[in-house]
Order: sequence, then C-alpha cells, then structure tokens
Amino acid sequence: MLNLEKILKQDRQIRATTWLTRQAFEALLPSFEEAYQQTLAKKRRWRAAGGGRKATLRSGADKLFFILLYCKCYPTFDLMSVLFG
Repeated sequence: MLNLEKILKQDRQIRATTWLTRQAFEALLPSFEEAYQQTLAKKRRWRAAGGGRKATLRSGADKLFFILLYCKCYPTFDLMSVLFG
C-alpha cells in the first residue's frame, strides 16, 4: 500500500505520480473538495447517510491523489486495489 503522507510531502514524488507540484496540488485541493461535496449533496440517496461500506480513501487529498494517479498512469483496477487497499 502506498504511503500517501510521504508522497504528498515530497515534491519529486508527487510530481512523478500526478504531474503536479505540491503547491499546485494544494491549490487544486480546496476546489476539488468543494466540487466533491456539491456532487454528494446533489445525489439522490438510496441508503441513509452513513449506510453502506466505509470509504477506504477518507480525506479529500487521498481522493484527489487517487484520481490524478489514475488519469496519469491508467493502471488496472487490480493494481489500484493493491496500491490503495
């Protein structure tokens, strides 16, 4: 499993995995989190909030990193499950 905290602290590693510098990633994060929350608020829910399986990627930074890594590398879902649990 990836050590996301270590990757997000080192500019070289974050650039190698997402094409972004750490500063660009941190600048993109607030707008991503806002858009993500708006998307969640718009969805019609079949289950009550809090129902269902708990998310593996809990923070907005983790979710954004996952998306950017996927867009850069296009790994298989099997590999992503190994990397992210």
